[in-house]
Amino acid sequence: MRWRSIFLLASAAGVVPTVGRADEATRHWTVTPVARLVVQSLGQDGMPVPRLPSGWGFIGNPNIYFSPKSTPSSGGEVQAPVPGTPGQAADFGNSLKDGVPSADLTPLITSVDRHSLWIPVAQDVAVAGYQNNGRATIVLGGKQSLPDSPSDVANDITWRSFTRGNATVIEVSGLVDAHVTLVPQERGGQAGWMISDDVSVLPSENFVTLSQKGATIIFSPGNAMEQKTARTMEFSDPQSGRRLLLGLVSGADWRVPQPMRGPGYDIRRTLAGVVVAADSDALELRNVANGFALDAVGEETVPVQLPHSRTLSVSPGLLLSAAEPDILRENFRRAWTAAALAEPAQRFSARIQASRAALALGDAKNAKAIMDVALQDDPQGVDREGVWPLQRAIGVLHGHLPDMAASADNNTPEDQLWRGLALTVQQQPPFDDDGQRAHTAELLVAGLSTLEHYPAPLRAALKGPATEWIARYGKDLAPDVFAGLPDDGDRRLASALDLSRRDGADALPALEAVSHDVDLVRAAKAREAFLLYAHKKDPDPLKLAKALDILRPSSRIAGREPQVLIEQIHAYMDAGRWTLAEQSLADLARVSSVWKDEAERVRQDLLTRMQSARQNVQKLTPEDASDLFVAFRQAADSAGHGSEEASTLLQALADSYGALGLRDREVATLHDLLPQISDPTRKQTVVDHLAALLLASGKPQDAAAFLKDQPADDQLTPDRRVLQARIEFAAGKDDAALARLAGVETDAAYDLRARIAESRQDWPGAVAALQKISTYALAPIGPLAPEQQVYMARLCGDAVRAGNVEVVARVQRDASGRITDPELKKIMSYLTVSAPQSSTALSRR
Repeated sequence: MRWRSIFLLASAAGVVPTVGRADEATRHWTVTPVARLVVQSLGQDGMPVPRLPSGWGFIGNPNIYFSPKSTPSSGGEVQAPVPGTPGQAADFGNSLKDGVPSADLTPLITSVDRHSLWIPVAQDVAVAGYQNNGRATIVLGGKQSLPDSPSDVANDITWRSFTRGNATVIEVSGLVDAHVTLVPQERGGQAGWMISDDVSVLPSENFVTLSQKGATIIFSPGNAMEQKTARTMEFSDPQSGRRLLLGLVSGADWRVPQPMRGPGYDIRRTLAGVVVAADSDALELRNVANGFALDAVGEETVPVQLPHSRTLSVSPGLLLSAAEPDILRENFRRAWTAAALAEPAQRFSARIQASRAALALGDAKNAKAIMDVALQDDPQGVDREGVWPLQRAIGVLHGHLPDMAASADNNTPEDQLWRGLALTVQQQPPFDDDGQRAHTAELLVAGLSTLEHYPAPLRAALKGPATEWIARYGKDLAPDVFAGLPDDGDRRLASALDLSRRDGADALPALEAVSHDVDLVRAAKAREAFLLYAHKKDPDPLKLAKALDILRPSSRIAGREPQVLIEQIHAYMDAGRWTLAEQSLADLARVSSVWKDEAERVRQDLLTRMQSARQNVQKLTPEDASDLFVAFRQAADSAGHGSEEASTLLQALADSYGALGLRDREVATLHDLLPQISDPTRKQTVVDHLAALLLASGKPQDAAAFLKDQPADDQLTPDRRVLQARIEFAAGKDDAALARLAGVETDAAYDLRARIAESRQDWPGAVAALQKISTYALAPIGPLAPEQQVYMARLCGDAVRAGNVEVVARVQRDASGRITDPELKKIMSYLTVSAPQSSTALSRR
């Protein structure tokens, strides 16, 4: 059976070969030894520990790779020497020094299957490391005794070391760039550093913190201020020859996690320490109490500032950080120039960098223009990493989000912040979805701290809207949600708005104080909130509406005019000032087309409340009723001629006039309504009502003119036949009216017959017609309704004139005691006393 095994070997031979490998073996093995080579075992169980040649020994315990039941043929368990331990380092851990083995140094150890290289150095040796073009470069402080000639090792891993000034440089090639780590590691009591691309080795979170102090960038590598061995040095990149400024650290792999670029320098991503590629000789990196400092020396040099774009834990998506405006402008100028001069292959990336630089300045116009050009030239570029978050941010700043498919983000605080900001744009204008607005506020709270690390122009553009949204719509948030923010105008406004929403005791003083802010925008917003909160405590809708009207010019500057107009409309409605509410509604429609849907909602609310007020029009003062009528007319005119809404409003106005007995105005309104009705049935109803009104106004000819085109009687409804009969009766055509009523058995027909009989003094006929009216059937007990009392008086009077004693007696018996109207009581008493007595009645007495 053939098998493959790789062993851990070390040699104490006096002559050390330059090449070593592990060959296949079948129960025996052959190696050409190489000093400092470690081969990790992949052996299998059941194999005895093989005998080693003289001068060789295992490093570590070989029993974990071979069967513990087997022993070397020489007898006894193999005691593997460990490099760096007393008495064994010289035997099994030799390195080269001046071309000969050195007993006081621990060798470099290469891990073949995991692509790692262990570098034995003292614990206090400072280290810096970085990657460039597939090669890792490690710089050790001081001259270290390491091989200075190339040494090829297994799996295509090569390394070489050399000295450069007062430093030792190690270059390692063949590592997988995406997974390289450089960490301190101790082996057998010997300190050192391990560089590896083993994916199972998780990188540490020992990040160097960057901060700005004046015109200096401070690199703070954790406890580096306590490391006396931390040092800085200049170094020429072996590959590019570029001047590098190095900050070396020891004890831990403090590193810069992401690259960043500023005017005249690049801060590189490092494996350990700080590496700055400087284009200007005026830049220098020096030790300070809490780490390293990068600044410029000279009177005419550009101040060193943190770049506008860098990846930190606070901005991993947009690569934004705080910087001074002059540096941001310089960054944008350089990025714009670089994009203009870039080669075609690099043009998209250069344009994205320029767009990001414009975003850092808060320049939405240029940022969007550059982004649009980049995507027009390369539409597939939208799928590149970092483009979608940048495109979303530009859309938020510009106020119009682009049409793009939603993309998942990493849910970092920065991602949540921009997700919330995007929702604030999508929810403009805010409707009544309180849950969605509260969710947006929660997203903004989660990423609020990120804003403080953004460039000042962008922070100024975003911080106010974000904090204001939280204050207005946040629910179940901590009272100190703004406690971590600087005490500036935005925080004071947000805190005051939050107090008013929570109905805090100090809300009015806080809003009053901010309403006098020198910033007109904040002052207008605070004043608006102050007026609304004061109205809650002392309701006076007309006073509030007038105050809001005064506030409109400043609210327009603050971008709150639509909201102020809506609040003013509701205040006018509460005060019953309908025409003023309609004027404000018209202003709202002119302010912005974005608010047209919300304006329509407010208009429908206004019409609903006007209809409700119309139901109680008799209780209104003449001024209030007149204002309501004018509002109905204006609303009907604005609804458009012939529309269903216009006809509904005119009908409501006509009904209101009718309720107040304003017959002429009702007739005029119905005249305006008639041409706008398309439904034949409804139109005929309005015609009949209009004819009845004209008839009641003493204009039978005008009423007849409306009904001149009527069909034959047998095709008319009973009500229309009665109406025509009334018109004929009013025109003195009694016989024609009676003929028109032939066959009509309704109460209105009998009432008209009674009137015709009364006009002819045909009292028996009048009594006969009145007795057939079913509407006036009496209830057994209780007082009579007013119309029933009038009917009984009329029937009794006609019966007295007709000499109908039976009817008079029945009315006296059934109704005289149930009449409550004082005047009708007198009339009924007179009629019943003066009624003639029949001979039958007298004989019965």
